[in-house]
Amino acid sequence: MKILFNLLLLVSCFLYACDDSEIPETPGAQEILGFDLLTDITGHWVGSNQTAFGLFDWFAFDFRPISGSHSHSIYEGATNQNIINSVFVADVDGEQRIVARNGGWLGSQYRRCTLSLTLLLRIGMNHSTD
Repeated sequence: MKILFNLLLLVSCFLYACDDSEIPETPGAQEILGFDLLTDITGHWVGSNQTAFGLFDWFAFDFRPISGSHSHSIYEGATNQNIINSVFVADVDGEQRIVARNGGWLGSQYRRCTLSLTLLLRIGMNHSTD
């Protein structure tokens, strides 16, 4: 009975996670500096990565939106190489900003960093936005 329950739970979680419905828009998104990054970052990013543990010739992330204001990715590099990335909207000092979080195990070290977007430079344009 316990196995049947766990199987039903697993199937229901899989069906819920595979929902292809539209992700709702975030109210006031146009006023949030860099909000378009959430859609621009979506997809596969593949390349090399230089870390404290050496050069990884092949490194890949797959960013997917999990809400209208949050994109998430994970690099699964084995038991001690899982790296999680999130880009999301958060309240910082009373205003909504884009925040990026990177963390996870890299070698024998667990690390985490969180960055808040305060300046936006667009490549190919001659101006920046504060």
